[in-house]
Amino acid sequence: MAFVLLPHQAPHWKAIKHTLTHVLDERLTIFQLISHLDCVENLTHFGELTDHLLDDLPRRKTFFNLGSFLCGLSSNELHHFQNSILPFLLRCVIDLEHLCPEYLLCSRTQKEYDTFVPFHLVTAVIACAFLCLLRTRWNSVSPFDEVNFTKFFERLTDTRFNHGQKLFSLITYFDHCRQSTVTNAPAVLHVIRRHLSVHFVNGYVSGNCLVSAAPQEASPFWLFPDLLACLPICHPLEEFEALWVDHYRGPFLPKQTVSDYTLKWRRLAIMNSSNLPCWASDRQFLESYVLDEVMKATAALFGLGLSNLTRVCG
Repeated sequence: MAFVLLPHQAPHWKAIKHTLTHVLDERLTIFQLISHLDCVENLTHFGELTDHLLDDLPRRKTFFNLGSFLCGLSSNELHHFQNSILPFLLRCVIDLEHLCPEYLLCSRTQKEYDTFVPFHLVTAVIACAFLCLLRTRWNSVSPFDEVNFTKFFERLTDTRFNHGQKLFSLITYFDHCRQSTVTNAPAVLHVIRRHLSVHFVNGYVSGNCLVSAAPQEASPFWLFPDLLACLPICHPLEEFEALWVDHYRGPFLPKQTVSDYTLKWRRLAIMNSSNLPCWASDRQFLESYVLDEVMKATAALFGLGLSNLTRVCG
């Protein structure tokens, strides 16, 4: 059983879809947009609407800072977001139910797996996370704000977190996906989960990139947004596990045009060693040594040279 439900798998999908379609069809003010997004988030995660007097007002304020961000855009940037980016995201979510992508969300019973995800599904999953529409199961070890952008939006206007720059890069990514015409065989994200002889001390696949104050360039998940799809696709890593990701696109930088022909294909091995006792003098406890061991084990597992790997320590 997957630990994340896609929007069309939620009990109130008809009401959610109706609201998303309304947002898509109507020309809404920023306040109306934020109110509707909050309504949909409430339906997704709690299955009910608020019965408060001010029913149209956002209840949990997840998207308040997104509204502030949109208000700060130039007229051309706002027009582009409202008339190009947002409709594209909404269509990605609405159309997802017809693409039968249930196989994307791997079950905890699958200790090892290979998943090939076409880029249009990668983008759709990230769109769901961006609109906070991924629902975690009641017994999941991860709350919904670990796979959705809830915490990211909460800190969007806090300059200490550099989230504005990251959001501009994500908009660049969505804009590229909207216009991309790539249909060749490598146009898939390849995610591999394997059992390795390494101890993982933190299971979050991205190293909590959605809440980190680190600059954009410090995390590959913001330079290469395809990797954000790994958050809902892959349940948190348990000990002695690692992820291997092939064919992710990028880098995407704020307000920079990207062409299908200039993107490079990349390969990534992911582990997390943030809590390792790096102060220890014994070589086996050094972070660099553990990373080297992961690189060697991963390269050996797939029969590749170390030069083909990118290191990530979350």
